Amino acid sequence: MKRTFSRVVGPLVVAWFALNLYRASLPVLLPEFRRLYGIEYGDAGVVFGLLFAGLALSQLPSGLLADAVGDVRVMGTSIVGASLTLALFGATRSLLGFGVLAFTFGVFVGGFRSVAISAVTKKVPATESGSALGLMASGNPLGNLVGPVVTAAAVLSLGVSQTPLALGLVGVVLSVGVWWLLATGAGQDGGQNPQGVERGEATSAIGETRGRLSLVVRTLSTRRAILVVFVSLAFSAAWQGVFTFLPSFLVETKGLDLGRTGLITGITFGVGILFNVGAGRLADRIGHERVMFGGLVVSSSGLLLLPSAGEILSVVAILVVFSAGLSSIPPARDAFIGSLAPAADRGSVVGGVRTVYILLASGVTVVTGTVIEYAGFTAGFRFLAVLLLLGVTAGFGLVRQNGAVTQELVSD
Repeated sequence: MKRTFSRVVGPLVVAWFALNLYRASLPVLLPEFRRLYGIEYGDAGVVFGLLFAGLALSQLPSGLLADAVGDVRVMGTSIVGASLTLALFGATRSLLGFGVLAFTFGVFVGGFRSVAISAVTKKVPATESGSALGLMASGNPLGNLVGPVVTAAAVLSLGVSQTPLALGLVGVVLSVGVWWLLATGAGQDGGQNPQGVERGEATSAIGETRGRLSLVVRTLSTRRAILVVFVSLAFSAAWQGVFTFLPSFLVETKGLDLGRTGLITGITFGVGILFNVGAGRLADRIGHERVMFGGLVVSSSGLLLLPSAGEILSVVAILVVFSAGLSSIPPARDAFIGSLAPAADRGSVVGGVRTVYILLASGVTVVTGTVIEYAGFTAGFRFLAVLLLLGVTAGFGLVRQNGAVTQELVSD
């Protein structure tokens, strides 16, 4: 595990942290761009919508490509491409330009995660996959915590136009280093042809792609895949909804200034780092299904209590509980999704599953915003809590199914 971490998992942790730092910088940059270039709030929402669309739509193609040409090539292209795209944000002046860059940025960021999950599950033993994926997943909350702070400091010292350029150029240097570490440490990482057919033949490549797409469809129709899609949809919708509207909730209903709002949001992200790692290790010991189920129970309980919390300390305590539950889900979920397919086709299947639930969750985020606009924060958060409770039902189904399989094996 130590050698695998240093040569494979370690660079992926750094890369995923950097990509999430980039993504977390955009909410800080966009208000300044709106002020300078007259972009309306609704226009900024369209830009973020395009980013998430690119993020979702790139999952399956990146997995198919990784299975054909190798994981390292796709992951390396993703981190370099995201860095260069971020640098260009400082040069554009039109809404169309921002939209195109946001979608492109989402494509590059989205092209990394599914392939990285596949790469880790290929290189790390199944008994340690949760721990490894938990370490990689910790880059998400850490990037979301550090990104706004770094970006705000850069804007104050460099200006809004130079900040994305500086972040992007630093990212390119970092990306080249990560790419080199992955290339030298990963060995054979996909793009293998078990039938021995030459990859240069176009007909063979088309046939392999069709076969993998067919496998994705068949996998998504299985009970295990359907249940984990529901679990993942509940997680993603709650994550996107709460962290999109949490600052507004704290300012508008609790009367907090932006400084304290940022601090509370940062605490919430910080807790996630600890539980990403700890829950991954726990999943390796007691089972991925049980950890997903427990995380959904805890997070839904916290979200149900959040709107009725009065004192700010109560709000913080409930957010910590919510974050602890929600942050324990990704390592177990990612390891479980990785187990749905053989190594040679894993990138395609992981990408297909992630495309489905991320697209669905993006739609739920739009619905949540509409509910909050017309019925208030209490209704919006409880809507998400109900979705988490549906996820609890799906998680319980996974636990029962795993128990039935285990009992069958014992009986045999």
